[in-house]
Amino acid sequence: MAQGFERKPGTGVLYFQTNKRTPSQPDIRGEFKAGRDIKAGETFKIAGWIKPGQYGDVLSIKEDSYIPKGKTNSDFPKEVTPDANDEDIPF
Repeated sequence: MAQGFERKPGTGVLYFQTNKRTPSQPDIRGEFKAGRDIKAGETFKIAGWIKPGQYGDVLSIKEDSYIPKGKTNSDFPKEVTPDANDEDIPF
């Protein structure tokens, strides 16, 4: 990475390893700078683009926070509130 380069939050890069010494070494390595707090076990989507790099191709990645047009976070309820009719359920 170039000296003084500051990666943008929510982005990263993976480098294809061309000088593997053993088959058990990873094929790809890199880094990702989180753009938000990530909880252990949380799953989130990423998107990637193969781009030419200084020493060969790299896989540029970004957190995929796309929300379809017309949808907002308020369209997806975070908490369910009890309904007054819930007491009628016999279990």
